[in-house]
Amino acid sequence: MKWILVVTAFLISTNITFCQNNEDRPVTEGVTKITFIEPGIAHEFPLGPSTTFFLRGGMTASLALTYSDEIARILFRPFVSSSFRVYYNFRKRALTEKNTARNSANYVALLALFATSPLNKSNDYDPMYNKTLVNTGFVWGMQRNYPSGFSLDLNIGMGYVRGGSNVFISGIAELNIGWWLGRKERWRRVKLNTR
Repeated sequence: MKWILVVTAFLISTNITFCQNNEDRPVTEGVTKITFIEPGIAHEFPLGPSTTFFLRGGMTASLALTYSDEIARILFRPFVSSSFRVYYNFRKRALTEKNTARNSANYVALLALFATSPLNKSNDYDPMYNKTLVNTGFVWGMQRNYPSGFSLDLNIGMGYVRGGSNVFISGIAELNIGWWLGRKERWRRVKLNTR
């Protein structure tokens, strides 16, 4: 629990640092998108010039293994994922005339994911797989929302996982491919003072 407080303090201080001297700087925007790999919908709420709250819900799949580590079944679970994101390279991307529209930048984030028990549970494998899943952790990520509507969001990190009564530290990775909703237009190029 202490490391979560340390990471939160780091993200808040990083946000304060990034918010200083933000003249002519791109800022975060609200973005809604549909995701395909894990079918669902997501919305990103702007909180400040470089911070957002990201919320996503949908359906995910996980594997259930037999006691001899063979795949017994693919389990389908409704889930909700949220993260507090701090974007850190808006200015650098804008200086090189890269797309910064719709939060197209790199970020660090605190992530939390909750998945219900499977919709298609069975007794053919360890009952632990029939429990709800909670995953929280710290991730690095990149998001790109292209003018065509295509959206790519990838993050990776470490976290605390709880499945039933089992608790362990594990890697976290999310790959979201989707389509952002709204009016399609050319990306903006922000002119920055280079003094």
